[in-house]
Amino acid sequence: MGDGDEHLSDRLANDRTYLAWLRTGIALAGLGFVVAKFGVFLREFARTGVPHSGLSGVVGILLVAAGAALMVVGYLEHRRVAGHIDRRTGSANRPVPAWPVGVSVGACLGASAVLVVLLAVTGSA
Repeated sequence: MGDGDEHLSDRLANDRTYLAWLRTGIALAGLGFVVAKFGVFLREFARTGVPHSGLSGVVGILLVAAGAALMVVGYLEHRRVAGHIDRRTGSANRPVPAWPVGVSVGACLGASAVLVVLLAVTGSA
């Protein structure tokens, strides 16, 4: 295997790892949404006399925020490792464009922010 193949393999592994971070962040944000909306169900159910604490909305918003933070950590880690790969292989003169990764994390962070606002405004908190 030549140096170019090893460089490509490292880059692709770094991209797969970034996608795993992103997927996990999205899953955590989705879980937060479900937990917050489950709080709405519990609040309606409480009308029948079953007590509930009302914390599910807050917990859901915190989970969505934690998912967004995980996406940011994954993005920063991806950029750090990509820089390390470039320095190690001497390919800093021709780096791979960072905008696709930036766009993907930006879109997911935007969606998470909208989700947090939606949950906070609709009274799930």
